[in-house]
Amino acid sequence: MARAAFHFAGGPDYCRGCADLGLPCATGTASGGRRCTYEETAPVSRAGWQAWDVACKCAGQLRLSAGGSVVGLDFPAAFTLAEALGYDRAGLAELLPAIEAGMVKAINDRVAERRKGDG
Repeated sequence: MARAAFHFAGGPDYCRGCADLGLPCATGTASGGRRCTYEETAPVSRAGWQAWDVACKCAGQLRLSAGGSVVGLDFPAAFTLAEALGYDRAGLAELLPAIEAGMVKAINDRVAERRKGDG
């Protein structure tokens, strides 16, 4: 969940800034005693990487509430993609809900921040 929360809250943009500044975390080494968030939260299993890959590829396949909030991933679409890629469906069923939780929170938080700025 931590990786998804960071990633979908703008992690790639944040990391580009680190790379532009030449910070050690941009190469995966420690910076101030901490490694890059992507390195610290990287999946450690094949099933983990498969679940992360599916989540990233399905980031546009979201279920929305009537008010426009993200309520989750479209799991049928995610599992169809996983099947097409030959991924472990049991591993995906275990891991994807945690990724989904981080993704949903991060996206909804970003939308709420933007709405505050527009109001």
